Amino acid sequence: MAETLLLEIGCEELPASFVGPALDELRGLAEGGLHDARLGFASARTLGTPRRLALLVEGIAPRQEDRTLEVFGPPVAVAFDAAGQPSPAAQGFAKRVGQPVEALERRPGPKGEVLFAEVAEAGRPAPEVLPELIRGWIHGLHFPKTMHWSGSERFARPVRWLTALLGDRVLPVEAFGVTAGRRTQGHRIHAAGWADVKRPADYVETLRERVVMVVPDERRTAITKGLADAVAGLGGAAVPDPELVEEVVQLVEWPEPVVGSFDPVYLELPRPVVVTAMRAHQRYFAVEDKGGALLPSFVMIRSGRGEGHEEIRRGTQAVLRARLEDARFYWRNDIAQGLEAKVEALKGIVWHEKLGSLYERTLRIVQTAEDLARALDPKSRGTASRAAYLSKADLASEMVRSGKEFATLQGIVGAEY
Repeated sequence: MAETLLLEIGCEELPASFVGPALDELRGLAEGGLHDARLGFASARTLGTPRRLALLVEGIAPRQEDRTLEVFGPPVAVAFDAAGQPSPAAQGFAKRVGQPVEALERRPGPKGEVLFAEVAEAGRPAPEVLPELIRGWIHGLHFPKTMHWSGSERFARPVRWLTALLGDRVLPVEAFGVTAGRRTQGHRIHAAGWADVKRPADYVETLRERVVMVVPDERRTAITKGLADAVAGLGGAAVPDPELVEEVVQLVEWPEPVVGSFDPVYLELPRPVVVTAMRAHQRYFAVEDKGGALLPSFVMIRSGRGEGHEEIRRGTQAVLRARLEDARFYWRNDIAQGLEAKVEALKGIVWHEKLGSLYERTLRIVQTAEDLARALDPKSRGTASRAAYLSKADLASEMVRSGKEFATLQGIVGAEY
């Protein structure tokens, strides 16, 4: 009977950017490995959260497909003596392929005839083949950064448990000093501790009962709906941010929205600055009114459910207030100094040791802009020259040079200034 395979690699929290690529690679390794191992299957899919990478393969055949191997042996000139009797080389080859010498065929080779045999190889049962394959898949995963915590094996984060089931049978898999079983772990806070998975078909529901949405699509849907519900009473909508949604999908195990607010005085800052303060490190979703203007509200997606909303709201508001206060400080100082002063400050920033400072680079950009304007539209020469002269000024601004999340706004901040 075909059965379903479950593999779960339980670990410390993975960076959000690691989860999606790792799940894609795990599925590819599994599909390719099963194909190469002649082990049939119906479908493969991956599931995961920050604390687990999981694989479900349905319809795995009970054993490998049989195959016939073509095996070439020693040259005929070596295999038989002058009297035509088989030499030790021929006898050894016959023993290796499990056939009598007289049953061996002869085939032309690069340097004359050689002995040849077709050997039927029976497929092994799936439970014998899969443990070795699974170890290869686990160790075959690549990450931008890895670490080791016991021995020389490396992974993105310390592996704490392994679950490996074929139907209701535990497969003998070992990696990172951990022996696979049927245990998994629920939400770290709301359902801490071990839970047994009886069969792969029970995996998703077993975790759901322990406050873990292990299916990424379910979390994505819950986040989208949660955002819409959370801002419904604010008279606006969440600012569309598909990239942030995808990041948050891989940051939480059970998404639940928490609405917060901030002092409207910070809305005097440019929209990109306010939105960046919310999303860059905090992963908060900005809120806008029907006309597209920002509201002094935000939505964060917690990993959990139920109690603690007020404490979370106060904490998130305090963190955002500090970041917005930094931004307002930078903004006011930069405005007071003006872009002309920032251009002069570029003299103190090395762009390249062989090419000079950012100021020298700016002068070259100015010259290029003027040459192009002279050739293409002489009337625009003054405007083009001025734009080129100011084009790098924000690199010396406190907003960009702070090294904080606002550094990503270079160019955008310059346009605002």
